Amino acid sequence: MNLAVSYAQMHPDAVALLDLSLTFGHCALLLNLMPKSSLSAMTVDALSRIDREGLENYVVAHSSTLRILEGATRPEEGEAVTGEHARLAIEAMRRYNEVTVIDTSSNFTDATISALEAADKVILVCTPELTTLRDIRECQRIFQSVIKVSKEKIFYLMNTPVPFKALPNDQFESALGRRVDVDMPFGQDVPSRAATRGEALVQLQPGADIARAIDRIAKLLEEEASGAMKQSDKRGISGFFSRG
Repeated sequence: MNLAVSYAQMHPDAVALLDLSLTFGHCALLLNLMPKSSLSAMTVDALSRIDREGLENYVVAHSSTLRILEGATRPEEGEAVTGEHARLAIEAMRRYNEVTVIDTSSNFTDATISALEAADKVILVCTPELTTLRDIRECQRIFQSVIKVSKEKIFYLMNTPVPFKALPNDQFESALGRRVDVDMPFGQDVPSRAATRGEALVQLQPGADIARAIDRIAKLLEEEASGAMKQSDKRGISGFFSRG
């Protein structure tokens, strides 16, 4: 959510966030917003024909100009969202925005799989723990043999939710067989205070180490996107982020 707000500050009125955590989505709540509706209220047929004006009826706007589409407003409504719902919603949001950020659940639901397949970049959030390492390796296996997500699409982000690391980065990377792209610093009480106030921490305390790290991630991915787009002009392949 904070990454999406960071992008919205870089690209006003051109960034959208799709919350595909269908049982308990918190993106709008953490920004103190009340969703008008949700993806679960739309039919596949309506999604296939939706235009910019129609999409605006389902999104809620944040002060940063970020537009958020909730997957569901109640836990039971999330069951109505299929992989096709997710695919069509992502296509529509990418048509009308320069950057579309998708927040998924930690389960490989049909909607999550559709998001992974459609994404130009997949941010895999890690924590420096043995259990997380096992889970990340399982994700790598699924990406390679089941969903077919290329290694080049994966961006490894090491989160640090506590002020110490149970597993050093070098050991984690050695076991993972892959370097960590970005190391997120311990945010102290900044994330909790921002969430309690219903504000994005990148706006509440932009000078905090964790806020600056999120902004760096946005800029890093932006640079990769620009480089990929230049290559796509030469090779005819798609770039990292959809561009209007």
